[in-house]
Amino acid sequence: MSQSEGTVIIVDDDVDVRESLAAILSTAGIRTRCHASGASLLHHPLPEGPTCLLLDLHLREENGIQIQEALQTSSPQLPIIFLSGQADVASAVTALKRGAFDFLEKGSFTPQQLLALVGDTLNQHRLQLEKREHQAALQSRLAQLTPRERQVASRVADGKANKVVGAELAISERTVEIHRHNLLHKLQLRSAAQLAKLAPEINQLDAH
Repeated sequence: MSQSEGTVIIVDDDVDVRESLAAILSTAGIRTRCHASGASLLHHPLPEGPTCLLLDLHLREENGIQIQEALQTSSPQLPIIFLSGQADVASAVTALKRGAFDFLEKGSFTPQQLLALVGDTLNQHRLQLEKREHQAALQSRLAQLTPRERQVASRVADGKANKVVGAELAISERTVEIHRHNLLHKLQLRSAAQLAKLAPEINQLDAH
């Protein structure tokens, strides 16, 4: 894994733990950022690109689950791997039910296990970011369509011929052809088949 593939934020009030985890990750070429408290984490902007958080479940002055809840409000897609002591397993399971990606029991994992889990976590976040970027771009293109083009688009996506679309909308077949050409251009699509393939995503965005 290269540095370009993500950043791991380490939050632990034990400096030895922070430095040990950072050393393992840095040796593998992964960027790291360390914080001694949840408050410090929350006061700094998150890095750009794929990111995951290694968060101590029980900091001296803070509860990791409370930090998780705060992040779910500000950064709901940020994946969290909790670091727990042996006595914290039940709490770690609670954290998983609340959306944490996974947890590691301190002192019971190898560098290879850490790197594998971090790699999976960063990859998941990368896919989420790509999906969000794709949806934002699609939403931006959809916003360029006129109401009539949206009507034509939904019918073309259903596989209806221009003649049928024209009859349903009480417009000429030639007018349908013009709208069809324009909407495909605005959506950066080459064919009605591509529009049909994209229809479920469009409907999902419309539902929101």
